[in-house]
Amino acid sequence: MRLAYYLMNRPNFMNAAVAVVLGVIAASPARAANFHPIDSVTTSSAGDLWPVSNLIQGPGSGFANAEPHDQTGSGSGALWVTGAPGGFPSDYLAVAGAPVLVLDLGDDLPLTEVSVWGYSSTNANGVSEFSLQFATDAEGTGSFGSSITYNPIFNPVIGNVTRQSFAFGQSVTARYVEFTCADNFYSNGGDGPPPGGDRVGLGEIAFEIGAPTTDPLIDLPANVGLDLDGSVQAFDIPIGNLGAPQTLTINGISFTGVHAGAFSELSAPASLAPGGNGIIQISFNPTGLSGTISAGLQVQSTDPDTPTAVVGLSGFLHDPKLVVAGSYDLGQFPAGGGSSERGVAHFKRGRRTDLDDLQHLHRRCGRQSLHGHRCSRQSPALCDRIDQFEFRSARRGG
Repeated sequence: MRLAYYLMNRPNFMNAAVAVVLGVIAASPARAANFHPIDSVTTSSAGDLWPVSNLIQGPGSGFANAEPHDQTGSGSGALWVTGAPGGFPSDYLAVAGAPVLVLDLGDDLPLTEVSVWGYSSTNANGVSEFSLQFATDAEGTGSFGSSITYNPIFNPVIGNVTRQSFAFGQSVTARYVEFTCADNFYSNGGDGPPPGGDRVGLGEIAFEIGAPTTDPLIDLPANVGLDLDGSVQAFDIPIGNLGAPQTLTINGISFTGVHAGAFSELSAPASLAPGGNGIIQISFNPTGLSGTISAGLQVQSTDPDTPTAVVGLSGFLHDPKLVVAGSYDLGQFPAGGGSSERGVAHFKRGRRTDLDDLQHLHRRCGRQSLHGHRCSRQSPALCDRIDQFEFRSARRGG
């Protein structure tokens, strides 16, 4: 498992080394890749030493047109690097936080990988980890991660020449890409080796144009956490079709797992056009349940690779809890008299249950009496109510 995780998150140029070890020799030079043009890029960092616009110069300028697409430039005209707000030695991320880049592709485009070129092999300022989020043209730059939940993390190696390509394992259709520079190669207080880390830098960013998926491709979250409050609730599960040019047809919705019977389907799209998105709405009924809730939402569709996709559903139902004041001042009154006061009792519950009157308080009053209104049977969850309490002293003073 560790090897598989490593290979998934390391750049694809590692595959060439594996091929050499296995004795695989290419019969002819690899065909040059084509890349999407990028309209613009912005950064959250202030006071950059070299401009962020250097990151999107593209093939023939920032990197070679031909395989293996090595980076061709260096210095202020080719690379991006932040300022050093903490001076040297310091950790830029600790001083200024992670720089966030936003790339505009100009239109919704199918993306299957991201390529990066490093900043330097002799200092630690290069990006060592980055994450991506996506947004469509309709969503704009204020809704990253909204309809497209895919949020990969990748780890480039140090270097400033070689293209490092990271495959998504799926197709994402988006116009805007948020590129968060989560870490650099800072170590040992800035002494390394290599020294540095007081800045964050990168050489180039590009997205290869991949062959379009010709089959429907279902897009569902792997797991959904449910915020359960003890009432009957409805939840929205996003679904999409990442394939083209085929329509994705939804053939059925069902539930599996320990608490499958507590869930039901409210609505679901019959089909999704290529690149389309929709909502599967489900209902949860907590009657008779408490504690950890788990089930699986099964979606049958015309995706040939995943005809039945499963979304994990999980949540927690808390037991009912009565919260009252530790003491309540009823004031003074003559022996044999009485007082009628209003007290607050909060019934905080994570599931529906029967609530009785406050008999345990009655027992604590001995020969005196404390009467409270009954809570309504099958009260709704998380109710707050005010009870009227009547106190009689049974001819005693004190």
